[in-house]
Amino acid sequence: MNYWIINKTQTQNNNFQDNQPNYNNFFSVMVETVKNKLPIGKKDSCIFFDMQEAKFQSYGEIINISKPTKIPHEQKTENIKPKYTYTISGEIKNKLTETNSIHDLSYSLLRINSYNKPQNHFKHQLTTVEKYDYETIVDGLIFISRTAFGKIANSLPRPYKFEFFQLAMQEFKTNQLKEIEYIKLLDFLYKYIEDRILSKGRLLIETDDLLRNKLADIVPYSKIGFYSEKNGEIIHDNIHEQAKIFRELFDIDVNNKIIKEIKKSIQENKEIEKRFNQKFKRKPFPLYLK
Repeated sequence: MNYWIINKTQTQNNNFQDNQPNYNNFFSVMVETVKNKLPIGKKDSCIFFDMQEAKFQSYGEIINISKPTKIPHEQKTENIKPKYTYTISGEIKNKLTETNSIHDLSYSLLRINSYNKPQNHFKHQLTTVEKYDYETIVDGLIFISRTAFGKIANSLPRPYKFEFFQLAMQEFKTNQLKEIEYIKLLDFLYKYIEDRILSKGRLLIETDDLLRNKLADIVPYSKIGFYSEKNGEIIHDNIHEQAKIFRELFDIDVNNKIIKEIKKSIQENKEIEKRFNQKFKRKPFPLYLK
């Protein structure tokens, strides 16, 4: 048995009768290709993906694949490969309504190694996946520690990502960081952010308060900042506006509640984390440095 992601946005003449309460429903899609034989087969399992919404919508089983129908060309030429259409039909087992966004699942799927636009991994009409990924999507499983680490680390500005990467290799004494448990990497990442970024934010807030208390009656303190030139353009780094951003951040994450919630979720899902850790040891490190 093989496992497939079918891109509903790319297939044609789609027919999904999936609104009945018992989910014993029918689907059919038309695929156009230059192949005169599809690798997909009866009894294969499939998941339907909506490229525009970037969500997995339902899963089912393939019951029938039609014989190829050759598409006639308007102009006969030897350089143009003939194209064929196939109608794939089957049964929809169930809808996927929770944890079905590819952005939520991207760090939990073996198939994905680019996290900027993970939906591009399934941009073709048919994409084969491992049984492991199929079960992850159908069951809505999240590799919590890897997802938290990847989303936070990849949101850092590029210079900070490079600095963190270098410091992490020194801390764990290896250049193969993918072999380190993500919960340990997450702890080190949070410490790095605290030491190198959040501490500066607190200093900015204190400076902004000091300027307001001492200079508000003399000058427009909210306009005070640092000026620099880059490529002939004057850049103004406004202290008040930057302090405002950090104030909002600290209001969201009072007493480090985010990392505490992440660790709590990891602890509550130890067996799932173990499942993922064993499988992802050979996968590329999920830090986008380009």
